[in-house]
Amino acid sequence: MAVAQKRTVPQSTDSLVQFLTTSPKDTLYLQALADYAWKKVDASEYKAADSLAKVLLTLAQQLKNKKGAFDSYDLRGRSAYVQGKYSEALDFYKKTLQLTKSSSLGASSQQRALTNVGMILHLMGNNEEGLKYVLESIKIFERERLPKLSGSSPYDIAAAIYHLQGKNEVALKYFQQSLEIKTKEKNYRGLAVTNNRIGS
Repeated sequence: MAVAQKRTVPQSTDSLVQFLTTSPKDTLYLQALADYAWKKVDASEYKAADSLAKVLLTLAQQLKNKKGAFDSYDLRGRSAYVQGKYSEALDFYKKTLQLTKSSSLGASSQQRALTNVGMILHLMGNNEEGLKYVLESIKIFERERLPKLSGSSPYDIAAAIYHLQGKNEVALKYFQQSLEIKTKEKNYRGLAVTNNRIGS
């Protein structure tokens, strides 16, 4: 008797395209569509990424899949952020945060959403409010003992805000914590960014 082969979402772009062409529109399809859209964001193909994210949201709503909806808003938030459209990015990131509060997406998604909202508020010059979000993100990361940080580092954002407030000792403490986490995660690019910020 033949054993049914377990379907998995492939990694490469070509394989993802093939997977999306041949697979039924289920939870795995949503994950593959999100992964493909992220590749478009990474390649600076923002229109394509937005189109894919819209399709993802429609399908996620049909399947009542909160993770797919979260990924759609997260993708569009990132796309807007890297294009400097901060107000638009904030709207999308706030939607991801609302989803984490009204569903069982887990602590990692909530930590990511809080960091993203805090980061955009900081970039828009609203440092006091931004700090509240990133400190809440840090609290969740530490309390839940999450295996790794999701998205941008809330420690770096908190440090940047404290530095702007002239609280350099506190800023340095958060930068050091960021370095420890990035060393543990072998995030060498992140380490370079944080060390550069400490130097500045």
